[in-house]
Amino acid sequence: MHLKHVLIGVGIGAVAYGITALLLSISIGDRAYDGSDSNNPPAVEYDVKRVAIDGIMLEVEVADTDEKRALGLMHRERLDEGKGMLFVFPTEGRYSFWMKNMRFNIDILWLDSSGRIVYIVEDAEPCRGSSGEDIRQCTYYPDVRARYVLEVNSGFVREHNIGIGSTMKILE
Repeated sequence: MHLKHVLIGVGIGAVAYGITALLLSISIGDRAYDGSDSNNPPAVEYDVKRVAIDGIMLEVEVADTDEKRALGLMHRERLDEGKGMLFVFPTEGRYSFWMKNMRFNIDILWLDSSGRIVYIVEDAEPCRGSSGEDIRQCTYYPDVRARYVLEVNSGFVREHNIGIGSTMKILE
């Protein structure tokens, strides 16, 4: 089954890090959604919050359920300037993001429970090619635990000099 970026390496006890990460399955409405119908993705409403990273303001959609985290930014043509998506997980863990059905590059920032950036991938590329593509080529694995993951436009990190240790505050 499809999940937007979610090869989640979280669990009880130790979870194997890497390719053995668990692919979550979700069901939307009466049918399972595997991401194959790119012309008719499911409608999901996200709450919108404002956040600040080292004083840089962003308006973010909050993905705080399995369904919302699974869909994420897939099938969108772009992410508007000053926007992002904030993935909120119930506990800290090593959350891997699979870029299936993404149409543009993004920067991905992993943050701990206090909002401190602990890992960054700049210019993460979507999966390209056939459905049989090796998922390792478009899956991004942090080497640290995080509670939040923020996706923003590619170049945001470089443009705003964001780095490990930068902090995010949720404003509203």
